[in-house]
Amino acid sequence: MLKMLAGGDRRSIGRSNEVVALVLKQPHLFDILIPGMSLDDALVRMRCADAAEKITALHPEYLRSHKRTLIEDLSRIEQKEVRWHVAAMLARLPLGAKEQERVIGILLAYTNDRSSIVKTVAMQALADLAARDQKLRPLVRRHIEELSAIGTPAMRARGKHLLPELESAPAKTERKAPINPVNQFIEIAPDCALKAAVVPKCNRKKQTIAAIEHELLSSKPYGHTLEQLKFAVHARHKRIPAAELKARRRQLWDDFFAKPYACMRASPLTRQYGWGAHYDQNGKIAIYAVESKEYRRFVNDKNVKKYFAMRGKRA
Repeated sequence: MLKMLAGGDRRSIGRSNEVVALVLKQPHLFDILIPGMSLDDALVRMRCADAAEKITALHPEYLRSHKRTLIEDLSRIEQKEVRWHVAAMLARLPLGAKEQERVIGILLAYTNDRSSIVKTVAMQALADLAARDQKLRPLVRRHIEELSAIGTPAMRARGKHLLPELESAPAKTERKAPINPVNQFIEIAPDCALKAAVVPKCNRKKQTIAAIEHELLSSKPYGHTLEQLKFAVHARHKRIPAAELKARRRQLWDDFFAKPYACMRASPLTRQYGWGAHYDQNGKIAIYAVESKEYRRFVNDKNVKKYFAMRGKRA
C-alpha cells in the first residue's frame, strides 16, 4: 500500500484518495499509515498523513491505539505537509487532563510554525478541543484573539470564523472577564538573532510601543497584568490626557478591550529586541534580557510553561 503513495512531487497527493478508499474497506490497513508518517521518504510521509487525516475525520476511533505515537513522536516531525495533518488529528484524540495540556502546548507551538497552513489548522484544532471541553473555551478564545490580531491573513480570516463559536454568549453590555496568563515565560522569537537584549529607542515625534512597554516593565517589574499593561501602553501611545483618563477611564477601557489584543508573544520586545517576558502566579509581568541568568533560569525551569514569541516574518 505504501508503494501507492510514492513518486511524484510535493504538489500532488498522488494516490492518497485511493488509499483512503482502500482503508475504509479494510480498516486494519490503517495501522500501516501511522508508521508510514515517519519514514525517510518525504512524499510517502506527507501522503500517509493526508490519508490518515481524511480517514480519521470519519473514524476518529482509529487513532486510539496510536495516541502516544501521535503526541510524543509524530508531533515532532517538522515537515509542514505532515504537521498540518497531525494538528487536525491531535484534536480528535481522547485525552486525559495531562495529555490535553500537552496537546495544547503542541498546538500553540504550531501557531509559530513557518507555514501559514500549519498555523491556521492549529487554530482550528484548538477550537475543536474547546468545543469538546467547555472549560477550555476562555483559554482557547484568548489565544485565538491574539493570533487573529497578529497573524497572517489566513489566520485572521479563520479567527473571524472561530471566535463567535467560542463565545459563551455574554450580554452585549457585559464586560468579558479578564484572562491574564499566569506562570508562563515567553522566550524570544526563534528568528530573533540577538545575543543580547536591546533597549528600544524612542521616535522623535512619538514614543514607540516597544519603548513604552520597555519603560513600564523595566521601571516596575511585576507591576502590571497583561490587560493593565496593554491599556497603559495604549493610553500613552495615543497621548490620552490625564484628565480624560480620570474622567472616562471605564469607557476608554471597555472601548479598547472590545477588540482582540495581543499578548507578550506578539510584543516587539520578545519578537525583535531580545527580551523574555515572565508572568508570575498573579499574572504580573517582568522582562529579562536574553543574555541574563534569570532568562536562562526560566527557560530551564520545568515548573514554568514556556512559549516562543511569534516569528517576526510571516510565512
